[in-house]
Amino acid sequence: MVTKELNKYIKECREKGFSDLQIRDTLVEKGWDQKDVLEAILARPSKRLPKVVSIAGLIFAVLLVGAVIWAIFFMLNDIQKISDEITTMTQQIHK
Repeated sequence: MVTKELNKYIKECREKGFSDLQIRDTLVEKGWDQKDVLEAILARPSKRLPKVVSIAGLIFAVLLVGAVIWAIFFMLNDIQKISDEITTMTQQIHK
């Protein structure tokens, strides 16, 4: 049977950073019924994102920022080239 005590323990363990698997194993070792433990864990899903998702998000953000900086650099470089060409053409016209 899922109790308030069981739910509280699971919540506290999650807040301390333990995974659901670690929590389940510990509770079963302490004599809790595995069915009750799984029911309690599934009833209150973890709000923490897995490390893999967090790291992937960070890598994506870094790549996105890098791509934006790269695009801006090349756009400014192209604008400078076009400006130089216009200046050269203008000077040739006025000669």
